[in-house]
Amino acid sequence: MAWQMYQGSLFQKTLAYCLSHHDQVFILSAKYGLISTSQIIEPYDENLYKMSRIERIEWTQKIKEQIVEQGLTGEFWFYVSDKYCEFFEGHKPLLGMRLGPRLRWLNERLK
Repeated sequence: MAWQMYQGSLFQKTLAYCLSHHDQVFILSAKYGLISTSQIIEPYDENLYKMSRIERIEWTQKIKEQIVEQGLTGEFWFYVSDKYCEFFEGHKPLLGMRLGPRLRWLNERLK
């Protein structure tokens, strides 16, 4: 399942925080787009940091189409790095934070 594929400490803490604070949680995948945490996916080695600005805009458009297709509405919260949320509207509490501050922010709220 998707939530098991991402093993990094930052992802695991972010997931734990999101699951405890939000009704619906999705993953933004460089390869698959918008995916549920329980979706079965194959391993991959792609990320938005390897993409050009144009490719990231196209990726964002794909995600927006998936959001519409799934009928998702309301406020959107993005707990991702800047490149993953740069073209989305919504709440971005970790925007501009480097790794250390992001981990501290999550640790403080997971206590």
